[in-house]
Amino acid sequence: MKNCICIILLALFAGGCGAFRLAPGEVQKQNAHLLGRTIGLAEKQAEAEGSERIKALAGLAAKQHSAVAEYMGKPKQPANAPNYDSLKKNMAGKIAEEAGLQASAGTAGYSLFDPLVNIVIALFGIFGGAGAAKAAAAASVVRKKLKALEEIVKGNEVMKKNQPHTKIPFSEAQVGQSKSTKQIVRQVKDEAG
Repeated sequence: MKNCICIILLALFAGGCGAFRLAPGEVQKQNAHLLGRTIGLAEKQAEAEGSERIKALAGLAAKQHSAVAEYMGKPKQPANAPNYDSLKKNMAGKIAEEAGLQASAGTAGYSLFDPLVNIVIALFGIFGGAGAAKAAAAASVVRKKLKALEEIVKGNEVMKKNQPHTKIPFSEAQVGQSKSTKQIVRQVKDEAG
């Protein structure tokens, strides 16, 4: 019975979390909110200019946005953006860029190394023994550390992209990294983008 349960768990762990999606974060919610404001302003501009085609497209975009906004939910503090200048002031472009980076980086929290760590944990469960619980706890710590590494690397990439003047000093500071560290960082970067 124990072996049967462990095999089922192994299958579930090996399958990963691809079918699950975590709730959108605050950046995605803020981006969806600002998208709605942008579409609203586009609708007003289309009305002012009198272009029927642009009015129709803006109206369709507003309908499409309502589904996105419903899924995303409202941000904790929605940005006030009643006009074009306030959209620029609220950094709508930067928020959209950050939301895109987070989405492409897989902010659902699924680690590049999760399948391997999950298989190790499942194998410890199958073979049992007194050391299995300790080994599973150690594997869990490894997973958390790998997740932290991925978050750091992705955050550094966002910083270098948003602040280009930091690219050279940042690269110079990384010169002392070991070859294996550089390979892991490259793998995480490749996974993200």
